[in-house]
Amino acid sequence: MPLQTHIFTYTGKFGDTIGYKLNGKHFLKALPAKVRRTPTSCLAAKDFGRASRQAKIIRHALPNLPNDYTCTNRLNKVMIEVVNADNTRAKGYKHVLPANLTKLKGFHFNRSKSISTPYAIDKDEQGNIRVKTEPGIKAFALTMNGELKTAEEGIIPNSTILEPTLIILQQGEAMDIIDVLFPQCYVVKEPKFKRTWTLSPHHRYSFRIPRYQSKSSPPTR
Repeated sequence: MPLQTHIFTYTGKFGDTIGYKLNGKHFLKALPAKVRRTPTSCLAAKDFGRASRQAKIIRHALPNLPNDYTCTNRLNKVMIEVVNADNTRAKGYKHVLPANLTKLKGFHFNRSKSISTPYAIDKDEQGNIRVKTEPGIKAFALTMNGELKTAEEGIIPNSTILEPTLIILQQGEAMDIIDVLFPQCYVVKEPKFKRTWTLSPHHRYSFRIPRYQSKSSPPTR
């Protein structure tokens, strides 16, 4: 593994080399002339792409993310477990299902530090989510679309829980996912497949009706 010693380091493809970062250092490796991929590996790559994109949304939405170079790989690994837990679709077409997001509970964005103070989550009479913890600890509510909301005085209004939401606590360099909340009336909607019809190129008539033509007039050629 050649080490990058010049002033300007890089990651990614550059010419016939690939730069990557490992343990805080930049290395180089040669670009393979040809990559042999089996159909199974191609399907696994599609699932990995969905998992890594969702993990990227989570990381980019959080402010002051702890400086831990292992966070990206560890979060991708957990998201791959979430995607692979989808038993309703074949390999290569799996999605992030809300029921499987509970695997993110307990994830540490900083592997060397975690929230050490006690905390509790409950609801008040108005249905608001209350995160009870010691002063100085920030609480966030993060949806899977990347919408981040700060819990004011530890209170998250129930009206904001419209989709699966991650509850995150931050204390200094420690940041953990402590729970995953779901709306009270949340229903997982399966994708609907639309059937499309294609006409033969030798078909004589077109079924598109121009604006200036009434429905009673004969079809145009």
